[in-house]
Amino acid sequence: MLRFNSSQFSILEVQIGNAFISKVCRFILDTFKDASALPRNELDQALGIQVQRARRYGLQTERQIIAYVITAWLLGEMFDEELPAARLALSAPDFSAEDKRIWLEEWTVKLLSTLSPERVVSTLG
Repeated sequence: MLRFNSSQFSILEVQIGNAFISKVCRFILDTFKDASALPRNELDQALGIQVQRARRYGLQTERQIIAYVITAWLLGEMFDEELPAARLALSAPDFSAEDKRIWLEEWTVKLLSTLSPERVVSTLG
């Protein structure tokens, strides 16, 4: 039977976390052309912070976390604190993580469509 001691487990967690951040970074770079203006280490660090923030709201799957990261990219890194609707929905105890993802995706598209329809078309198309 394979067993990990606590230091091995910690190293594995860091490696898995770094691999996920790299995956998120590639996605953001592929999706948002302006992301390439940031140095890669700064982008990795900023996205790592957003992944941590998403997890604090109980978001766990890749799709749930990516929904949060995209919203942060589009609306600002502190959108969850600055926009009351986001703060309430993400903190709602009766929303599952999947409910939060669905709400976040729908709300972000609706908000951006209302504020800047051409940005939504260029981002999603």
